Amino acid sequence: TGGKEDLEKPVLTASLPAEFSSIEKGVIELSFSQYLDKASVSSGLYIYPLIQNKKVTVEKSKITIRIQEDLAPDTNYFVTLTTRIKDIRGNALAQNQTLVYASGTLQRNRLSGVISYEDPKDRPIPVQFSLFSADSIQVLSTQLQGGAFAIDELNPAPHIYRAYQDKNINGRYDLGLEPWAEGK
Repeated sequence: TGGKEDLEKPVLTASLPAEFSSIEKGVIELSFSQYLDKASVSSGLYIYPLIQNKKVTVEKSKITIRIQEDLAPDTNYFVTLTTRIKDIRGNALAQNQTLVYASGTLQRNRLSGVISYEDPKDRPIPVQFSLFSADSIQVLSTQLQGGAFAIDELNPAPHIYRAYQDKNINGRYDLGLEPWAEGK
């Protein structure tokens, strides 16, 4: 009765401080294009390395993360926003997104490689790529497309990667039906 149904997905519009900047003041503010559902933020926002003592608040279209502990020196912190985050109309983020912030010197390590497709016809389908720490804690999640990739600003540490193509677009890997890769 109020017009067309709102199907517009929320989009991150600003970060304060800017990505790749220092978070030593202990506050990160993320602004979005739509008002956010508070419950979805608690299940859809991840920070790595883990920050145990933090307060995350959602006010209209803004997420504020207040860090209440000392950060590791010369370490990059990854804030991942997943498609579990929704606006108040139930519209999810279009894709996972990871922002990188620094405590001390920004680390400039890179993971890069070539994507080898089992079937050349799969090349246009994005690859869902997740990177984990050696103890299987998620560091970041993103989509890759094309023949080569590069993930920058990594902390020096061993990592595990997992990647798959979501051919049926259901948001998860379907065993035996979709291409999958894992490695260290």
